[in-house]
Amino acid sequence: WKFVKKSKREAAPHYECVYAKNHVDKMNGNVIKVMERERLVSYTPEELKKIYVTQDYLTMDAYLSNFNKRLALFIKITIRTNNPRSAYGSLFKDAKLIFKLNNGHTVTLHCGQSESGNVDYEHDKTIYMTFFELNDAAIELLQRGKIEMARLYWGKGYEDYKIIIPDFFIRQIHCVK
Repeated sequence: WKFVKKSKREAAPHYECVYAKNHVDKMNGNVIKVMERERLVSYTPEELKKIYVTQDYLTMDAYLSNFNKRLALFIKITIRTNNPRSAYGSLFKDAKLIFKLNNGHTVTLHCGQSESGNVDYEHDKTIYMTFFELNDAAIELLQRGKIEMARLYWGKGYEDYKIIIPDFFIRQIHCVK
């Protein structure tokens, strides 16, 4: 006889869900869950770090929503210039947003609407707001790995961004599903 020590089962992680909205529409019964926005990317190109010492040149804030069992990623991109179109251009409908996961997989999402940016000349910044619908295959992959990088395809090309909250999708999908 040989004594075999059983390993302890790991407890399922506990995620604190911080909702902006979480209710059932009384008129039609639709379930609406919207998470609070989180900073996903803080980015300053190397050549601009001397100019933007105390703030980032580009930030991407994101949250997930569930409207009647349809999940979507909403993003708000702020660029600290009143003329990003010369370098970035617009975000076009069906533009790709690719996430690289720490398990080697990639997930490609497609932009749900075109967005040319809203320029705020007073504060010298431009804000882009759009969304990416998540299908079942994307949801499965995003729940199983932490995100490391994002590649966003702008009208003038693509740019890669390091993710500052790797478990963003794991946590937020858990809360909105």
